[in-house]
Amino acid sequence: MNNTKEKLNSREINLKLLTVGDQVKKLRKRKDFTQENFAEALGISNMTMSRIENGITPMNIVILLKMSEILEVSPEEILRINENNL
Repeated sequence: MNNTKEKLNSREINLKLLTVGDQVKKLRKRKDFTQENFAEALGISNMTMSRIENGITPMNIVILLKMSEILEVSPEEILRINENNL
């Protein structure tokens, strides 16, 4: 039972990371950034940016705040998860 619960929690986390990654990608494109240009502006590798957008790697608070500043949106907007984007 506990193992099943852990698997469900892991799936939920992965879904949320993917959803946040989709939001990052949408906001990035809205500002006409390529993934490579955006990664450079953030000071991270293109591979790390790709992994964030694909829900593989979570971003830390420093990257979140830099994204917020560059994209001119609040951190909450980047992390926005609702039933429309699940």
